[in-house]
Amino acid sequence: MGKKFSVLLLFLLSSCKSSESPRLPTIAITFDVYSTTYTTAFPIMKEYGLVGTYFNDPNYIDDRKLADYATVDQLKVLQSAGWSIQGYSSVNMVKLLSSQGEDAAIAKLHQVKNGMMNLGFSIQSLAPASRDWNSQLRTLSQGIYRNVRANKNVGTLQSYPIPDRLNVRDGATASLGGNDTEDSLNKQLNYLEQSGGMLTVVIHKVGDDKDPLFSVKTEVFRALCERIAKDVKEKKLRAATFEDALANS
Repeated sequence: MGKKFSVLLLFLLSSCKSSESPRLPTIAITFDVYSTTYTTAFPIMKEYGLVGTYFNDPNYIDDRKLADYATVDQLKVLQSAGWSIQGYSSVNMVKLLSSQGEDAAIAKLHQVKNGMMNLGFSIQSLAPASRDWNSQLRTLSQGIYRNVRANKNVGTLQSYPIPDRLNVRDGATASLGGNDTEDSLNKQLNYLEQSGGMLTVVIHKVGDDKDPLFSVKTEVFRALCERIAKDVKEKKLRAATFEDALANS
């Protein structure tokens, strides 16, 4: 009986081990404040079964003097479709900290989070303007945000280092723009799938011909979504919101 039980136990352990799937490379598509996220990017991503993370400044939402920004109703539509709505500081936090001190920086961190929560959105993450960040801000953010999307270099898509306890990404990305092509993005996706890890795509605008520097072309964005959806279906890649990608990276 003892031998039979041991053989059965070894078989079950072996079966469980062999059924474990290796962790897939992960990509998170994120957007900053601008309304083309809703008008242009959302329909394309919905077509391909993808969701994104949309960072917004509560001071600009529903301000019709700033028609280039989102409305609460638009954000709620996105949220109901599975998107993650998070906070954005249009103030450069590093400059605010250096010019006005810790109290002003802490107040701003809380103002963005509380402003978004008052509009009905549960906030875990912050994207600071220019993605500037430092260790002092990391410390001040503890207990306010779980994740911060920040950077110190200019790669378009780049895998992140291992996160610290706040998940501040000091090697993040510059945003996609008019110079990005289907070929250049495919090369970076190929690298991600070969090397593993996580990539965050940062997008200001999609399809805004008046702002080519900070707006990726619609056809390039569509090709990117098509490629991601294809690779997800083939189990080469996992697409997730920013928060989910960090939690499982």
